[in-house]
Amino acid sequence: MPGLGGKELSEANASETADVLNQINPDFIRIRTFVVKKESEIWYNIVNNQYSECSDFEKLKEIKLLIIGLNGINSIIKSDHIVNLLENIEGKLPEEKEKMLKVISEFELISSHEKNYFS
Repeated sequence: MPGLGGKELSEANASETADVLNQINPDFIRIRTFVVKKESEIWYNIVNNQYSECSDFEKLKEIKLLIIGLNGINSIIKSDHIVNLLENIEGKLPEEKEKMLKVISEFELISSHEKNYFS
């Protein structure tokens, strides 16, 4: 769940999630980005500066780190939900890993103005 750890734990969330997935080798990995609900406990933590929420772009970076960290498994990945910044990240590991990373890399290359249409 990209974004769950906030800014402080974003990289750890990606790498530790990849470690677990590498150990269990699931058939299917569905990406569901963390979204803070107004007036939830974590929302109050944000308001009180006790939690730093990741931006959509930081959550995408976390997804990229997750995919990079997935090794030695045969899983299908799908990022097909409206809460995900890019819904078109999908493929089979290991053969389509680079294709999925290319989708993210191409997004990273577009202008800031164009990126704003996605968030």
